[in-house]
Amino acid sequence: MTERDDDLTPPAQALTDSQVIRARQQSRARVMAVLLFAFVGLVFAISMVKISQGHAP
Repeated sequence: MTERDDDLTPPAQALTDSQVIRARQQSRARVMAVLLFAFVGLVFAISMVKISQGHAP
């Protein structure tokens, strides 16, 4: 490999690492969104049951 080829390798590797990190961040963001939506749904359902039974705070 020439010196010029060596100069091109690190940025390509950095781009790949950056893409991997971004993919992990997106995956975590999706999981957090699902968990947040589930929590909000659970709180809503509990509130509706309490209100329908006349136990509202």
